[in-house]
Amino acid sequence: MSKGTSYTTESFLAKCKELHPNLDFSQVLEYPGIRGYVTVSCPVHGQLTKQAANLVRSNGGCAACGRTGASRKGREYFLTGFAEMHGDRYDYSLVPDRFTANDKIPVICREHGVFNPYVSGHKKGTGCPVCVGRGKWNTDSFKQECKRRYPHLDFSLVEYTGIVGRVRVVCPRHGEFTAVASELVTNRKSRQGKGGFGCWGCANEGKEGARLAKAVWVGRFIKRHGRQYDYSLLPDEITTQVKINVICPAHGVFSVLPHNHKKSGMCPKCNGQYRTTVEFIAAAKKLCPRLDFSETIYTGANNKVTLICPTHGRFQRTAADVIKDLGSKTVFGCQKCSRGHNKGIAGVPREEWITRFEAQHGAAYSYELLPDTILATRKIPVLCPEHGLFNPVATHHVRASRCPKCVREEARSRSGWGSTKWAERQKERFASLYVVEMKSEQERFYKVGITYNKVGHRLSGLPYTHQILAVYQSMDAVSVWRLEVRIKALYKGRKYIPSQVFAGRQECFSNIDGLITNVLYPLAAQSLGVLKQPAQEQAVLFPL
Repeated sequence: MSKGTSYTTESFLAKCKELHPNLDFSQVLEYPGIRGYVTVSCPVHGQLTKQAANLVRSNGGCAACGRTGASRKGREYFLTGFAEMHGDRYDYSLVPDRFTANDKIPVICREHGVFNPYVSGHKKGTGCPVCVGRGKWNTDSFKQECKRRYPHLDFSLVEYTGIVGRVRVVCPRHGEFTAVASELVTNRKSRQGKGGFGCWGCANEGKEGARLAKAVWVGRFIKRHGRQYDYSLLPDEITTQVKINVICPAHGVFSVLPHNHKKSGMCPKCNGQYRTTVEFIAAAKKLCPRLDFSETIYTGANNKVTLICPTHGRFQRTAADVIKDLGSKTVFGCQKCSRGHNKGIAGVPREEWITRFEAQHGAAYSYELLPDTILATRKIPVLCPEHGLFNPVATHHVRASRCPKCVREEARSRSGWGSTKWAERQKERFASLYVVEMKSEQERFYKVGITYNKVGHRLSGLPYTHQILAVYQSMDAVSVWRLEVRIKALYKGRKYIPSQVFAGRQECFSNIDGLITNVLYPLAAQSLGVLKQPAQEQAVLFPL
């Protein structure tokens, strides 16, 4: 009811009958007002007392019918909706007189027989599942999909005749069998629910320990763990209830049940579980050599061990927490040390930090600029051999913080574009970095870019007139790429977005003072000074 609407008895009854045609309003003799109550009859649930305000809303009918999903509309209403959606494609002679929108009903496909859709789904478009699957597969595509789902089975004998037809499949253990095509390429429980074996013989054996080919299990393991482990020791066939030997690159061979490894079974040592005290101490010392482990006795990952801090003395921690915390939050093993350093109270010797950095990053970075004492929450100078200086927070670097430029280049490479991809397109051509001035009647700006083509060819067709100011060329395509990145960083405060759209409009600047004289000329002079093989490498800068 819209705000402010008033009803007479006749208009009230007309509105109610329009909204609730299944209810009987014969007992309503007078409109009681919008807050008054009236008695109506439901053919299923009998007499009801309803407030007038509820009856003039579409959802204010019989509450019991609403809870059971009973429709306000009758059989003919739904049959009309079915006909509007599907035309005369289906026969509804088996549909009962009474049903709800949440019920399944028997519908006859004139070509494939009876199927049972939900009423609401069929009204929205759900049709015969066999008709829907028609045309999706041919023999080659069907074989390819089956091989993807069941790589241990042989589908060379398959001749696809339709989704309800039967096909011939060969199991390496149980020989040839036939299966309905739809069962092999859908997620129906008839086969997928048996562990995804495809073959009924393998599925039945699965209750007592089915054997599957090595390739099948390795595929499942890699899906869960990636390339973290080596599976070269696995036998050709694997039984679900017999442990397998898996190689951890850090800790060697460990044994695990196939299903456990498929779900989450990791290397126990990587997970903080060790067999002996010696193994535990060796792992802990690598992470924090400043602690004294002379009183440490390892009895299990969930039991406490005794450690000695040179500053705060003896303390106890759960063994699993020690390994976890040494590699993450409490950088120094001792929680009191960690709390103090996180507040910036005192510093830790340079050598100890370097040991922890190298345990995380190996020899990837140089730490020659580090001060003698380092605070955990302060930034430190670290040298990347490729991109130079960067300044991570000490605790961040000991966990995972890397050179940001390396990270960005890897991200570009993963997305399909980066210095590596750029270099792959070189094909023995010079890589050129160009600087041009671009003009129109309303605009004047500068553009920097890189190309393997002639600069004039690269700039042809742009909506601005242009003048080439300088070109830097080299056979080292990666260095040209990085030079462009460096220039963009130097002049990012002068970035300019032209009003006309063209490829490369994000590489434009309002001013490039000092770029040619202070950046490109010194670089070109240095390159020419060390040039030894002119036929293979060249670095020149020249105005055109």
